[in-house]
Amino acid sequence: MKTADKQHAYEVRFYKFLRGIIGVSAMKPKEKYLHTIMDGVPFKDLETAILMAHIEHEGAGTNDNGDKGA
Repeated sequence: MKTADKQHAYEVRFYKFLRGIIGVSAMKPKEKYLHTIMDGVPFKDLETAILMAHIEHEGAGTNDNGDKGA
């Protein structure tokens, strides 16, 4: 388990990231700013990491038969 300070640091980083991406999404033209970021490897890696977290979370509640539940 993470310490309270570490938990807080993660929350601060997460909300700073969200503010940053929302800020860039408001910049015009989107093709120059947001789309350039989205076409880059770091953004694509982030998309993959998010997808993997969703897959892992969905699989966390399955048993060896693939059924949800006990």
